[in-house]
Amino acid sequence: MKVKIKTQVYLLYFMMILLIFCGIPRMSYGQIEVSSEHRQTLTGHTDWVRSVDFNPKGRTIASASADKTIRFYTVKTGKHEQTLTGHTAPIRCVRFSPNGEILASGSQDGAIYLWDVATGEHQQSLSGHTGKVYSVAFSPDGQRLVSASADKTIRLWDVHTGESRESLSGHTDAVRSIAFAPDGQRIASGSRDTTIRLWDVGSGALLQTLTGHTETVFGIEFSPDGQTLVSSDRDAMIRLWDASTGAHQKTLTGHTDTIVVNSLMIRSAIKPNLRGRRQATQKPSVLLNISQRA
Repeated sequence: MKVKIKTQVYLLYFMMILLIFCGIPRMSYGQIEVSSEHRQTLTGHTDWVRSVDFNPKGRTIASASADKTIRFYTVKTGKHEQTLTGHTAPIRCVRFSPNGEILASGSQDGAIYLWDVATGEHQQSLSGHTGKVYSVAFSPDGQRLVSASADKTIRLWDVHTGESRESLSGHTDAVRSIAFAPDGQRIASGSRDTTIRLWDVGSGALLQTLTGHTETVFGIEFSPDGQTLVSSDRDAMIRLWDASTGAHQKTLTGHTDTIVVNSLMIRSAIKPNLRGRRQATQKPSVLLNISQRA
């Protein structure tokens, strides 16, 4: 009975996240939209917007684009603050460090850049991946970075030295999503091979392989207490797992297209329509309900 009640509590928790943060979202050419209430339209990018993240300090949004730039916007006003340049390939992901002082970005050429948020200066380049970098995540203490790549590997990096500390192999296809557990001791990865894998950070050992998804696992995240894992896939399924045992708890349905889970919130994105891309007449923009995490 206790297990059932606990599962229901976490299900309610994630459903609340869906309703509060997402509304009825969609993604199009150069635009990310959360339509519960339109507050700001952030413009400036000239190609697809692939990733967005809120600074934990609550004042800044970072967006990454296929136009090879990162743009900072002020949360309250939507004003463009700064454009970071340096990547030589389309950027796939951005993530702020827990203290909001460092931004990590990964691109299609396998490069990972670390940026000083205050100055916008490029601090370090992390080299090692041989395929697209789809996802990055900082450890809770901000000392390590983990990255997921199309080269089927996961890499652990020392944020201060830029050195690759570990390369984790086991997935049989591109690794599309990555997350640190709140205790910093485990990593969860989602792959195009449809599996989720849990890894021990200290030893690099594979702890568990979770199966159940039938399509690419595009998003993965731990609950704040680390006891539940939420994952999403190309087939519009959200699954809840017991992070300790790997047991599947619930499957949430209702979306009609690809779902991405990121940054302790659930974001839903409809796969871009190539026909729409060719016919696009609007300038690409980032459209967000930015009042929720200010």
